[in-house]
Amino acid sequence: MIRTRAGCCVATCMLLLASVAAVALTDNEKTAVEQLTAMSASQFQTLQAQAAKGVPSAQALLGIAYLKGVRVPQDSRSALALFMKAAKKQPVAMSNLGIMYFYGIGVEKNYAEAVKCFRAASAEGIGSAQFNLATAYGSSPQYGPA
Repeated sequence: MIRTRAGCCVATCMLLLASVAAVALTDNEKTAVEQLTAMSASQFQTLQAQAAKGVPSAQALLGIAYLKGVRVPQDSRSALALFMKAAKKQPVAMSNLGIMYFYGIGVEKNYAEAVKCFRAASAEGIGSAQFNLATAYGSSPQYGPA
């Protein structure tokens, strides 16, 4: 194996991007988790009722609750279902759905679907989705733009 300086720089950049991505995901989840834990029992019941009525923002937040096991048992499939429902009208939920496809959380890994989700959320101006799209391109260049 021949090592080049450019190859080492690319590898170093990829490792740095992966660590930044993990921090970014943790920060986004932390904000939602903080919001969920700060809710009273009646506020959480209202959130559940709104999600059941199809309110996308409530579905997205409840999806995080199931994903992380906050106030409900951890259930990645329920999180996935909620993100799928909310994604049509909630770009953050679309980005979360992309993360689930990218990492295979509650669903089989599917980089092509992840990229579709990240592109859709990126088009709506979601910065984390733009970052995740770049990370996906770096991880799997075959899914980059033609």
